[in-house]
Amino acid sequence: MRTIILALIALAFAFLAALGINLKLTKSGEMWEWTIGLWVIFLFVFISPFRLWLAEKEKIEEFEEAARPKIRLEFDPKNSGCAHKTLLGDTNNALFIRALPICESSVTNCVGYLRGVFKLSNDKWEATEFDERLDLTWANRGNANPITIQNGVPQYLDIFCIPENNIFWPCTASGTIPTRAKNVFNANDTFRIDIGVMGDGGAASISLKMKLGSTWDTPKLELLNTP
Repeated sequence: MRTIILALIALAFAFLAALGINLKLTKSGEMWEWTIGLWVIFLFVFISPFRLWLAEKEKIEEFEEAARPKIRLEFDPKNSGCAHKTLLGDTNNALFIRALPICESSVTNCVGYLRGVFKLSNDKWEATEFDERLDLTWANRGNANPITIQNGVPQYLDIFCIPENNIFWPCTASGTIPTRAKNVFNANDTFRIDIGVMGDGGAASISLKMKLGSTWDTPKLELLNTP
C-alpha cells in the first residue's frame, strides 16, 4: 500500500514539473492537460488524509498486538492431561490436577504459582490460610524453576495431587506449605483455587472450583472465570 501511494505521489510531482514546461498545445491537448491536473489535485486531496488514517491504523494494530496476551492457561477436567492418573512411587495411585500454559511464540522464564485458596461458605468465597504466593512444580520435572514455554510443545503445570487416601495436596516447590494452612483442606468443603503463570512479556491466571469426590479419582472440578 505504501508503495502505491509513493508511486502516485511521484507521478503527481512529475506531472506538475511537466506543467512548468512551456509547450504549445492544441486545444484538445489543453483539455487533456486540465483533466490530468484536476486528477492530480484530487489525488493530493485524498492521499494525505488516507496516509494519516493508515498511520493511525498501524499504531492501533501495534497497540493491539502489544496488548494481546502472550500466554494463557487452559484447563479442561475432561482432558486426561489436566486430570492425570499416575503412580506415586511404584504402587500408590494418584490423580494430578494440572493446567496447560499456551503461547503463540516462546515465552521464557515462566513460573507457575498458587495465588490463593478460598472456601465456599454461605454462597460466598472466604479466604483461607493459603493467602500468599506459593510456587508450583512443572509436570515431570519435579521443581518450580523458570522454564521456556514453547508453542506446540505441551508442558503442564501441577496444581494439586490427590493420592489414594483422598486428600488434597498442593504441588508446591519441595512440598512446602505454610504450617498454618495444613488443616485447610477436607472432604466436605468446596474450594476455589487461584493459580497463575508468568514469564517474559506475559502473564495469565485462572480459578478452579474443586471438591473431593467419593473416591480419589472422582473429584468435582470446574473452571471458573479468570480471577
